[in-house]
Amino acid sequence: NVTGKIISSTEWVSNKDSYSNVATPVVEGYHADRAQVDGQKVTMEDQEATVTYVPNGKIVPVDPTGKPIPNVPTPQYPTDPTDPTKVTPNEPVPTIPNYTPEVPTVTPTNPGVDTPVKYTPNTVNPKPAVDQIAVVNYVDQDNNNAQIATSGNLTGKAGSVINYSTADEIKQLEAHGYVLVTDGFPAGATFDDNADQNQVFTVVLKHGHAPVGPKNPEEPGTPVNPGYPEGPKWPAKDNYSKDYTSTVHFVDNNGNKMRDDNVQTSTWTRTLIIDKVTGQILNPDENWTSDKASYNEVKVPVINGYVADKANVPAKEAVQQNIEDTVTYTKVGNIVPVDPSGNRIPNDPTDPTKVVPNEPVPSVPGMTPNVTTVTPDH
Repeated sequence: NVTGKIISSTEWVSNKDSYSNVATPVVEGYHADRAQVDGQKVTMEDQEATVTYVPNGKIVPVDPTGKPIPNVPTPQYPTDPTDPTKVTPNEPVPTIPNYTPEVPTVTPTNPGVDTPVKYTPNTVNPKPAVDQIAVVNYVDQDNNNAQIATSGNLTGKAGSVINYSTADEIKQLEAHGYVLVTDGFPAGATFDDNADQNQVFTVVLKHGHAPVGPKNPEEPGTPVNPGYPEGPKWPAKDNYSKDYTSTVHFVDNNGNKMRDDNVQTSTWTRTLIIDKVTGQILNPDENWTSDKASYNEVKVPVINGYVADKANVPAKEAVQQNIEDTVTYTKVGNIVPVDPSGNRIPNDPTDPTKVVPNEPVPSVPGMTPNVTTVTPDH
């Protein structure tokens, strides 16, 4: 304390044995080289790890000779929302007027490499006199491309513009929690001249996700999608926020309450991810976090006329359950005047407000009292 010199020191002690695993976040349009960074054992050195993202490849339409078809869509693979190291499988290939793809979907083996898809030009037939039929289907990518809506049959003469827009249907599906992936109905699309097969255009959508938790609170039971009141509802608050208590009771030997309980509260929270289409909780096993590591020590209060069975209730670790402790008070005994034989000093038999006067004092071996009798004033 005088010189500031360090005389001795304890060994270094860490507040944890190892670091937590770090889940790799999904970055749309990129795939990562690992799904998570494993938590390492704690040492007295800074540790670093790097997750590398690489742009996703694309679907490249090519003609029968393998040359890219000019001025056509080349959609990039979407990143798998459940695995940042992969891209979504069964990705629909783009629709190109007057061409037929060799395959309807693509599942890339290497998410960073473009996939050429061969398209064959449709045979030009003489324009039939009958109307042609085109259909625009809307599919759910997260449900094995199941159809969720359709335009129905659209009819018109070969070569004429298809008088249809996907905008209203997409807007309605987005109000139901869907997110547009690709709109396979191009602007200015025309009816083909193949009377033997209907034209089919595909609009791909996926399920939207939304967080709910302490930083993103929502009213339980209200619609996840405000524009779709009949749809999924936000879950009850206790799915992501719970209170637990540490309670100390103060009672006498008969269990009677001596004073108000000492109650401390810990609040445990987590953030959930909700599927906006189904209302399903996508991460039901998400870890909980408490707003405090432990409850405070409780000093037992003094109650006149009573003695407690403990001076304090030690601090306790906050856990996900209610904790209870009881402090028991016992009534303090009285100091009882007695004569040298141990008998209570008797009351005055003639006056209930007094004791007997001139009560002999006790004998103490080897000592002499300054008075031989006592007449108490009180």
